[in-house]
Amino acid sequence: MAARKKKISSFKKAGILIAIFAVISIAASSALTVHKRYFTNLRNLKAELHEIGVEVAVNISEHMTIYSDSFDDPEQRQNFYIKTADNAHSIFKLTYAGILVPSEENGFECASDCYHSYFTDLYADPTPIPAQMFSENATTSWYDFINGSTQVCFTPLSVDGKTVCIVCTASDMGQLTADMIFIATMAALLAIVLFIICESITLCILSKRETERINAVISEIRTSTAEKVRVGADLNVATKIQADMLPTQFPATGNIELYAAMTPAKEVGGDFYDFFNIDRDHIALVMADVSGKGVPAALFMVIAKTLIQDRALMGRSPARVLEYANERLCQNNDSGLFVTAWVGVLELSTGNLTYSSAGHEYPVFRRVGGNYEMLTGDNAPPLAAMNDLEYEDTKTVLNSGDSLFLYTDGVPEAKSPTGKRFGNEKMLEILNEDPESSAEDVIKRLRTAIDEFDAGSDPFDDVTMMCLKYFGKA
Repeated sequence: MAARKKKISSFKKAGILIAIFAVISIAASSALTVHKRYFTNLRNLKAELHEIGVEVAVNISEHMTIYSDSFDDPEQRQNFYIKTADNAHSIFKLTYAGILVPSEENGFECASDCYHSYFTDLYADPTPIPAQMFSENATTSWYDFINGSTQVCFTPLSVDGKTVCIVCTASDMGQLTADMIFIATMAALLAIVLFIICESITLCILSKRETERINAVISEIRTSTAEKVRVGADLNVATKIQADMLPTQFPATGNIELYAAMTPAKEVGGDFYDFFNIDRDHIALVMADVSGKGVPAALFMVIAKTLIQDRALMGRSPARVLEYANERLCQNNDSGLFVTAWVGVLELSTGNLTYSSAGHEYPVFRRVGGNYEMLTGDNAPPLAAMNDLEYEDTKTVLNSGDSLFLYTDGVPEAKSPTGKRFGNEKMLEILNEDPESSAEDVIKRLRTAIDEFDAGSDPFDDVTMMCLKYFGKA
């Protein structure tokens, strides 16, 4: 009997040793997994903050170019920096977004602290990084990692070789502790299973409290999964509603041929195109792009589309249509969104085209027998940027065989996996590969070229295009 008890005791000891070894192995494997995932997320976050900083810097640079007068006025410049930083903070869900400018006293100062957070909340003590970037006229982003979880990116904006401002963006990765506790708990559960298999222990060590906590985790996962399915279904409906709002019956007979397409970067987008008959001899053409992406941009797009169409159907000129839409969109625009828009009215019997642009991409014309060429010139501010804006009408004539190509910035700003931009030159090159082709072929050929260029990477922005060919009086 004693020998039998000794044998059973040895078996239990062996089982306990095996279970302890299994627990240590599982815990080590879990720790390595968390460690690897942590640094992968850190690397991805640095890349995302760099892209956000570059996008904000580009917007500031474009604003400096278009509204150079406002950058001579300190108060207007300050308000623009505040609005830009606040939009970046809201749209990208950042811990902090700010614009830093040079200062003789400390080397730099924050010109945009307002509304959401302050630079001193991010850094309790002044950091020398921005001051050094200004003194060295840095051209590449610098990174900092603070408080054990917050990644900070300083993205410079240089003009004529001088750093004029720095976009500071920061995001909190969250604490590693919660992941470790969760994985360690799962490791303990597996160890308990090994104990049972080895028959080394007879008592279940899971307390009622642990069981309830595990059930709560499982219930939370199920609830979260169900919510994601519901949100996905809602977004699918929103995508269909938005697609149904855009005209899809394209005229291909008579004196014009027209084709258009819109591909959103997310489930729903902020780009839109439109065309509609004002009367039997006049057709309106619209191409627009709302700042931002996703559901907020899509809702703003619906409002802008409705305002433009309603006013154009009243027979107003494109400039007056844009002025009306601007005043209405500026009202209660707490989100700070804006819209670039191009509106034109074509007289079908004569080819007379009147158009006006609110900060939109330059139109591309092709005269019969020639190539597609971009028509550049002065560009007014976008809609909802400020009140009491005045827009001007531009007039031209389309002769039989001429073409017009309209697009949003998602075309030239499409990115390859290496970060290279598609660009206007590449766009014109594709258009001129077969300038005589139909409007539909023009759009589909360019769409294929963009797909090949980005090589399946996530789209950077909505891509919207329209092509019209005029054949003279029917």
